[in-house]
Amino acid sequence: MKLPRTSWQVVRLQSTKRSVSHPTDRRGAGEPVAQVGQREIFRLRTSVLGGCAYLIRLGAASAMLARSEHMDMPIDQTLDRYWENGIIPYVLRPTPVWHEDLFESEIGTRGRALQSQPARKKVVGQRRVQRLVDSLNKRLFWFAFRVPSLGAIMAKAGITSARMAMIALWGGHVIQEV
Repeated sequence: MKLPRTSWQVVRLQSTKRSVSHPTDRRGAGEPVAQVGQREIFRLRTSVLGGCAYLIRLGAASAMLARSEHMDMPIDQTLDRYWENGIIPYVLRPTPVWHEDLFESEIGTRGRALQSQPARKKVVGQRRVQRLVDSLNKRLFWFAFRVPSLGAIMAKAGITSARMAMIALWGGHVIQEV
């Protein structure tokens, strides 16, 4: 079976994650998919982080607008959740846009600083559980993406991340047939 060529939905032109903008290993580099002049587009299996600049197709913009009613995290993180939205992360390298931290972030306290606050330990525990669930869903997404015959069965069984992989492969119109 010959797989369809996936089309990009969003290409990031910037990333705040150094392992994406300047990868040092294969995992961070991703899979090269196209040459654009002196730059190259890579399909990633990691999050990109940073919403400073990107190219977005109308279909992806419409999908993100629909999701915006239920967003509970920054837009760059929402965009990075490909296992929930079916939008695989692509990045153009070298990245043509740079981000300068001229203004303070509005996201708030995170990570280790949050762990030191006793009242927040429950939140940290919940985040760890969520990261575990996300990790499983990412693996299911990529398995379904790489083995679409099984991905279609998984999507029919109600596995959302497999359904999103099928959307990423064939688009939203095909998923109704699955």
